[in-house]
Amino acid sequence: MKNKLTITVSDINGTKHYEVHQAVKKFIIYFLLFIVLVVGGSFYLINFLMNEVETLEKKKELIAKEEAKLKEEKRILQEEIAKKTEEFENIRDKVEDIEELIGLKPSKDKGNIEQRIDLIKISSNERKLILNSIPQGFPVRGAHITSGFGWRIHPIFHTRKFHHGLDFGGRTGLPIRATADGIVTSAGFNRGGYGYVVKVMHNFGFETIYGHMTSNIKVKVGDFVKKGDIIGYLGNTGRSTGPHLHYEVRFIDRILNPINFVRWSIINFDEIFKKEDRVPWRSLVEAIKHQQDLFLRLQQAAHKQKGKASRQKQRSSHQARK
Repeated sequence: MKNKLTITVSDINGTKHYEVHQAVKKFIIYFLLFIVLVVGGSFYLINFLMNEVETLEKKKELIAKEEAKLKEEKRILQEEIAKKTEEFENIRDKVEDIEELIGLKPSKDKGNIEQRIDLIKISSNERKLILNSIPQGFPVRGAHITSGFGWRIHPIFHTRKFHHGLDFGGRTGLPIRATADGIVTSAGFNRGGYGYVVKVMHNFGFETIYGHMTSNIKVKVGDFVKKGDIIGYLGNTGRSTGPHLHYEVRFIDRILNPINFVRWSIINFDEIFKKEDRVPWRSLVEAIKHQQDLFLRLQQAAHKQKGKASRQKQRSSHQARK
């Protein structure tokens, strides 16, 4: 009886005894445990899967919202691109109109600039006129370049920003000179970060900007300045980390690299045509040549008129003596 299990069942009809082998007993116990484990595991798995489904549904909703947001941002960007493209086309048309007004015909030939310029023979007098009419040379002496043209880490904001000009670091009070003949279009304090600034408009659409000057500005709006005239002094005003001059060169609002103009001289006169391709040099030089020819003809006509008036005066004087 040691390996047997007796099961007694009693009812109204009496009591009955059933003997079950011990191995069967173990099987039944293990089977019941297995069923409990399977059922418990199933409930756990179902609960886990339901939680996973709920999590995935939430992620799906978030992804759908992000997708909708990205689509809206894409639509806005496309509208902005279309708007900027239209503005660019309008600006390009205006630039071409301005170029034609000042005697520059935008070149349709985008080939080698050097080849196009080689076709033009420029006399020494015309070269001097060009160097006086177009920004050339250093705007301040006794200073050195501390920051170049192009992308850099902004010294104040510490972010990557495009630097539109050259910075010349030096002693406060160094005289700043106009780099070409022109008209002063702005002179005073600028709230955009330039501090005390002077802007000069030159011939043929060129413009120079001189920023961070001292308050002792020597010119006012409307003044005509000659190349080399003192317009102010090196300072440390506006968004500045030390005494320096911020110097820009532009051509019809096109930002140019000032280093090409600072190092330009009669000695390396032809190099600017190779280095700076944002200026229609051929038509510009032709316009300057035409302007000089017109000036010479006017001088000759004035000289002839003066001679004619002198001869007429002599005849009148001779007749009066008779």
